[in-house]
Formats: sequence, structure tokens, C-alpha cells
Amino acid sequence: MTAPVVEAVGTPQLASAVVTMAVNPVAGIVDGELLLIFGFCDEEDDLTIAEAGWTRRAYQQAISGSDTASAVWSKIAASEAGNYTMNIDTVTTRVLRANMIRISGFDETDDGMDATPTGVDTGANSDTHATPAIDTVTADALVLSYLGLQQVTGGDRTPPIGYTELFDAGSLTAICLASKTVSTPSTETPGPWSGCGVGADGGGITLAIRPVSAVVNTDIEVPTGPLR
Repeated sequence: MTAPVVEAVGTPQLASAVVTMAVNPVAGIVDGELLLIFGFCDEEDDLTIAEAGWTRRAYQQAISGSDTASAVWSKIAASEAGNYTMNIDTVTTRVLRANMIRISGFDETDDGMDATPTGVDTGANSDTHATPAIDTVTADALVLSYLGLQQVTGGDRTPPIGYTELFDAGSLTAICLASKTVSTPSTETPGPWSGCGVGADGGGITLAIRPVSAVVNTDIEVPTGPLR
């Protein structure tokens, strides 16, 4: 099997002192692709996507330091148009961040989820933060390590060893995503993101996307007549 492919990554977005934000669609969406939105709030508020069709796959609060919330939603693209809206469940304004990616070559069952996404409070006051382990069940699954951070310094985190950075945006608050193909089903434990700043704290989420299953050709013509 061939691993799912990240076809495009959007531009990470920031909205300050808001209770809602528009999430721009990633460019070039093709019907049938898997869309993922990665969201973050600098308090532990609930996060939702207003438009129909999105499934929240994971939600992780971080309460070990400065409270935060991180979430991931999925949807299979179908005549997408316009922006999407991420909301929080409070009238108190917050700092929100979000970004979208699109993926091809995935199994459409359950939006390609190869395992139940996992989340963890990654701790407080640390320069390194690791997203949790996940048990892949299919060869060539695409594993995604997502991190939402508060109280970071600088703007250049380093992804886990063996992972390819897809985006890393922000100073003070930040969202980061990296990917890795896991050739053999296993318990995949992403290493830590580093360079977060000694005062950083946040929430981490790990997902695994299942590749398209091998297709058996049933249109083979079977010869008839006497054997020779």
C-alpha cells in the first residue's frame, strides 16, 4: 500500500481578543480529499466548528500551567466553498489559532482514522513537549503529531526526530504539526518537539491516517475451452 499524501498545507491563522474566527480553506481542495482543521485556544474553552459535516476527532485541555485547549476536526471534501468558523463556548474573548491541511490516498471509512486519536496535557514550564503514543493497525499509516502551546518563546520549534514539519507558527502562543509514515503497524510514540521555550505549556494530539486498501481486479477474463 502507498501512504496517504499531504497534498497542501494552509497558512496558520491568528485571531486575538475574539470568541469566533474564520478558518480559511487550504488552496486547491479536490472533492474526496480528507480535510483536517487544527484549532487552539489560549484558555480551556470548548472548541467547535459551526459548519455541518465536520467531526471533532480529538480535544485536549492543558491545565498544568496556563490553561489551553487544542482540537482536531475531519471532513471529506464535497463541493467546499468559503471559509469555516471556529467558535468557543464563552463570551470572554480569547486568542485563537487554526490551520487546515488536505490529504489524498486515504481510506474513506471513518474519514481515514486508523486508530482513535489520542491527546495529552504535555506539561508546563518545559522547552520540550511530546504528543502521545498511538497504536497504528495498518501498514503505511500517516501519523500526525499536533501541538498547541502557550507561553512559548521564539518562533522556531523543532519537530520530533523522524518527522517532517508541516507547519510551525506563533510566538507566545503557537500551533505546530509534523508527519511521519509508519511502514509497519506498531505503537508509534512521537519524540518531543523542542525549542518551545522554558515556560511553555500546552496540549498534544496524535492521529493516524489509514491508506487506501489494495484493490483487487475482478475484471480478469478467464479462458474457456480445452486445456492444452
